[in-house]
Amino acid sequence: MIIDCKTCSNTPLIFIHIPKTGGMYTLNSLSCFEIIYHATIADEISKVKDKKKNPNDYFKFTIIRNPWDRMVSNYFFHKQRSHNDPNICENLFKPRERLKIREWIKKHNEEDEFWKKYEFKDWLKFFDEKEEAKSSSIYHDNIEKTYMDFIGVNGKIEVDYIINLHNYKKEINLIKLLSGKYFTAAKKSIVKNKSNHEDYKSYYDSKSIDIVEKTFKKDIRMFNFKFDVKEYA
Repeated sequence: MIIDCKTCSNTPLIFIHIPKTGGMYTLNSLSCFEIIYHATIADEISKVKDKKKNPNDYFKFTIIRNPWDRMVSNYFFHKQRSHNDPNICENLFKPRERLKIREWIKKHNEEDEFWKKYEFKDWLKFFDEKEEAKSSSIYHDNIEKTYMDFIGVNGKIEVDYIINLHNYKKEINLIKLLSGKYFTAAKKSIVKNKSNHEDYKSYYDSKSIDIVEKTFKKDIRMFNFKFDVKEYA
C-alpha cells in the first residue's frame, strides 16, 4: 500500500499489508480503509518508480505475527464469516452492479461450504499434503506466502521497520509520529474483522505444530518465532 497523500500521512509511507496481522486496523487509522490489497515490497517499489518517484523517500513498514497464532486467526476468520451476507455484498458493489453481486454469491458458495466442512487441524493438513487443486479456499488471501515473500527481495529484507502485532500498541508509535495520526478511529473495524477463538495453542497437537513450522520455516528462522512465545520475535 503506497500512502503518500497528506490526508493519510505527513510522511510518504509504504505499508506491506500481510493478511491477518492487523492491517485493516492500521489502514483505517491512516484513512485508507477502503483500499485493501496484499502486495509485496517489490511490487510497491515498482509502482513508486512508475510514478517517477524515489522509493528511498518512502518509509516502508509491515506487521508480522506468530505464524501459529496467525493460522488460527485466519481459519476462524473465514469459518465465522459469510461471504454471501447481503449486507456485505451491498457494500461491495454499486446499485447498478446487481449482476456482479449474483456472480459474487455464486462464486463464494463453495468457499463458505469449505470452511464449514473442515476443522482447523484438517485444514492445516492441506499445507502438508500440497493439495492445491482441492479448493482455492485452502490458501485464501495468500495465507501460504511467507513474510519474506512479502517483504524480501533476493533474500534481503527491504522494509525499514517491522512491527510485531503482539507488541502493536508500543511499536505503532513510530508510525503515529511519522503519519501524524492518532489511531483512534479504527475500533469498530478491527472488532468487525477480528475472529473469536480460544488461545491459539489450544488448537494444536504435535503434528499440526510441525506443519506450520515446515510451511513457515523461513519466517520462523528469520524472526526467531517459537510456538509457545508470541510476544518476543
